[in-house]
Amino acid sequence: MALPEVIKNSRGNWQGKSKLHISWKPEGQQVFECDSTLQIAFEDQEKFANLAYTWSHEGEPQFGAMLINGGTAGWTDTWHQGGEVMRLQGEGTTHLSVTGEYSWEGSPPWGWRIELSNPAHGELMLTMTNISPDGTEEWAVSAVYHRA
Repeated sequence: MALPEVIKNSRGNWQGKSKLHISWKPEGQQVFECDSTLQIAFEDQEKFANLAYTWSHEGEPQFGAMLINGGTAGWTDTWHQGGEVMRLQGEGTTHLSVTGEYSWEGSPPWGWRIELSNPAHGELMLTMTNISPDGTEEWAVSAVYHRA
């Protein structure tokens, strides 16, 4: 599968705001907002792309990256994963939507979906969704970027 149009059309540097949702925190302390950057680069043949982003949590810098090859991606993030790479698979023509799995304290596997879209001209949206073993979905990250 070729790279999704959202990747091909979004090469370069972006800046914006990112929100992190930590559902297990007390009400009123669940959402953290910070400045964020995003960079998309790919080689001339457009067979794969690198997506890298920065953000922070409680003043600590955080970094994430994805290697995207059509509908398959490898993702890592300093806060969410601590050094592991999650394999995600999905689809993408105009947008990107890929899903992977992770383990959590002896429970059945949980799901994690990452989506990248252009909801408006000159805007890029990166969302991450946590999916419980019973299929309940809850947003985890929502970032909106504009060209830097």
